[in-house]
Amino acid sequence: MDEVPRRVLLVAQSSTFRDQLLAALAGDGYRVDCASDGAEALTVLEGRPLPQAIVVDLVLPRACVVAIKNAQLQSPELGRVPTIALSAVRPLPGTEDLTFQAVVSKVSALDRLGEVLALCAGSNVEPIS
Repeated sequence: MDEVPRRVLLVAQSSTFRDQLLAALAGDGYRVDCASDGAEALTVLEGRPLPQAIVVDLVLPRACVVAIKNAQLQSPELGRVPTIALSAVRPLPGTEDLTFQAVVSKVSALDRLGEVLALCAGSNVEPIS
Protein backbone atom coordinates (compact mmCIF):
# COMPACT_ATOMS: atom_id res chain seq x y z
CA MET A 1 0.00 0.00 0.00
CA ASP A 2 1.37 3.41 -0.97
CA GLU A 3 1.92 5.94 1.78
CA VAL A 4 0.11 9.27 1.34
CA PRO A 5 2.68 12.05 0.94
CA ARG A 6 2.89 14.47 3.82
CA ARG A 7 1.80 17.93 2.69
CA VAL A 8 3.68 21.08 3.68
CA LEU A 9 3.02 24.71 2.79
CA LEU A 10 6.33 26.55 2.30
CA VAL A 11 6.14 30.35 2.38
CA ALA A 12 9.33 32.22 1.48
CA GLN A 13 9.96 35.37 -0.54
CA SER A 14 13.32 34.38 -2.06
CA SER A 15 12.77 32.03 -4.98
CA THR A 16 16.32 30.67 -4.62
CA PHE A 17 15.84 29.85 -0.92
CA ARG A 18 12.32 28.48 -1.57
CA ASP A 19 13.56 26.25 -4.41
CA GLN A 20 16.38 24.86 -2.23
CA LEU A 21 13.97 24.02 0.59
CA LEU A 22 11.43 22.62 -1.88
CA ALA A 23 14.03 20.24 -3.30
CA ALA A 24 15.17 19.15 0.17
CA LEU A 25 11.62 18.58 1.44
CA ALA A 26 10.51 16.78 -1.72
CA GLY A 27 13.58 14.56 -1.35
CA ASP A 28 12.38 13.73 2.17
CA GLY A 29 9.01 12.63 0.77
CA TYR A 30 6.94 15.76 1.38
CA ARG A 31 4.42 17.14 -1.07
CA VAL A 32 5.19 20.86 -0.99
CA ASP A 33 2.87 23.69 -1.92
CA CYS A 34 4.73 27.01 -2.22
CA ALA A 35 3.84 30.65 -1.77
CA SER A 36 6.07 33.69 -2.17
CA ASP A 37 4.25 35.90 0.32
CA GLY A 38 1.58 35.90 2.98
CA ALA A 39 -1.28 36.83 0.65
CA GLU A 40 -0.47 33.96 -1.70
CA ALA A 41 -0.16 31.61 1.29
CA LEU A 42 -3.65 32.55 2.47
CA THR A 43 -5.01 31.84 -1.03
CA VAL A 44 -3.29 28.43 -1.09
CA LEU A 45 -4.70 27.60 2.34
CA GLU A 46 -8.23 28.46 1.17
CA GLY A 47 -8.05 26.46 -2.05
CA ARG A 48 -6.37 23.19 -1.09
CA PRO A 49 -6.53 20.56 1.63
CA LEU A 50 -4.81 21.76 4.78
CA PRO A 51 -1.13 20.87 5.07
CA GLN A 52 0.33 18.87 7.93
CA ALA A 53 2.61 21.86 8.62
CA ILE A 54 3.29 25.42 7.50
CA VAL A 55 6.90 26.55 7.11
CA VAL A 56 7.01 30.33 6.91
CA ASP A 57 9.76 32.89 6.52
CA LEU A 58 9.26 35.62 9.13
CA VAL A 59 10.09 38.33 6.58
CA LEU A 60 7.41 38.42 3.87
CA PRO A 61 6.01 41.04 1.52
CA ARG A 62 2.28 41.78 1.33
CA ALA A 63 0.24 39.94 3.96
CA CYS A 64 2.98 39.07 6.42
CA VAL A 65 3.39 36.21 8.85
CA VAL A 66 1.07 38.03 11.27
CA ALA A 67 -1.78 37.66 8.76
CA ILE A 68 -1.13 33.92 8.52
CA LYS A 69 -1.10 33.56 12.30
CA ASN A 70 -4.31 35.64 12.56
CA ALA A 71 -5.98 33.30 10.04
CA GLN A 72 -4.95 30.39 12.25
CA LEU A 73 -6.58 32.08 15.24
CA GLN A 74 -9.81 32.55 13.24
CA SER A 75 -10.08 28.93 12.08
CA PRO A 76 -9.97 26.00 14.52
CA GLU A 77 -8.89 23.61 11.73
CA LEU A 78 -6.12 25.87 10.47
CA GLY A 79 -5.15 26.68 14.04
CA ARG A 80 -4.24 23.02 14.60
CA VAL A 81 -1.68 23.07 11.77
CA PRO A 82 1.84 23.35 13.25
CA THR A 83 3.73 26.42 12.07
CA ILE A 84 7.50 26.50 11.82
CA ALA A 85 9.17 29.89 11.42
CA LEU A 86 12.32 30.49 9.42
CA SER A 87 14.38 33.47 10.50
CA ALA A 88 17.82 34.99 10.09
CA VAL A 89 17.15 37.10 13.19
CA ARG A 90 15.44 35.94 16.36
CA PRO A 91 13.19 37.45 17.50
CA LEU A 92 12.19 39.55 14.55
CA PRO A 93 10.74 42.86 15.75
CA GLY A 94 6.94 42.72 15.63
CA THR A 95 6.74 38.93 15.92
CA GLU A 96 7.59 38.51 19.61
CA ASP A 97 3.99 37.66 20.54
CA LEU A 98 3.48 35.06 17.79
CA THR A 99 3.49 31.38 18.69
CA PHE A 100 5.33 28.79 16.59
CA GLN A 101 6.01 25.10 17.12
CA ALA A 102 9.64 25.81 16.22
CA VAL A 103 11.90 28.57 14.95
CA VAL A 104 14.65 27.42 12.59
CA SER A 105 17.58 29.56 11.54
CA LYS A 106 17.73 30.14 7.79
CA VAL A 107 21.41 29.25 7.97
CA SER A 108 20.65 25.72 9.18
CA ALA A 109 17.27 25.28 7.46
CA LEU A 110 18.49 22.83 4.82
CA ASP A 111 20.07 20.64 7.48
CA ARG A 112 17.44 20.85 10.23
CA LEU A 113 14.05 21.47 8.63
CA GLY A 114 13.25 17.82 7.82
CA GLU A 115 14.00 16.80 11.40
CA VAL A 116 11.93 19.63 12.85
CA LEU A 117 9.00 18.88 10.50
CA ALA A 118 9.02 15.22 11.46
CA LEU A 119 8.71 16.23 15.11
CA CYS A 120 6.11 18.96 14.65
CA ALA A 121 3.87 17.53 11.95
CA GLY A 122 3.71 14.08 13.46
CA SER A 123 2.95 14.92 17.06
CA ASN A 124 1.49 17.44 19.46
CA VAL A 125 4.63 19.46 20.09
CA GLU A 126 4.12 22.36 22.50
CA PRO A 127 4.46 25.71 20.70
CA ILE A 128 7.15 28.19 21.57
CA SER A 129 6.74 31.93 21.62
